Amino acid sequence: MADRAMKVRSYEVDDKEAKALRWLYEHPGPGVNTYTLAMMLYPDVNPSSKDFAAPYDETRDVVEKLVMLKLVNGERGLDAARRIYRSDLKLSHAGERKAIELSLS
Repeated sequence: MADRAMKVRSYEVDDKEAKALRWLYEHPGPGVNTYTLAMMLYPDVNPSSKDFAAPYDETRDVVEKLVMLKLVNGERGLDAARRIYRSDLKLSHAGERKAIELSLS
């Protein structure tokens, strides 16, 4: 079990994951979900357009990976299109540490 925990702690996040962690660190507070995070990470894509599906799916995958790594917490739900999303996204303590580490590097 200690080996697994060590691997999670030393995990190097990719650019998309780092961007999401930094954004969540710089914008603490309620109301952030997968959809709003996608809008913030992809401000040039209109959320009501068909082009928004790819950024949304990409953001959802990033969030799920960060949840798996215990860097982000959020309530799981299904949207109207029956896609998994997370609401009330917050950094865990490990996520805060990783976001700070990324800011300092």
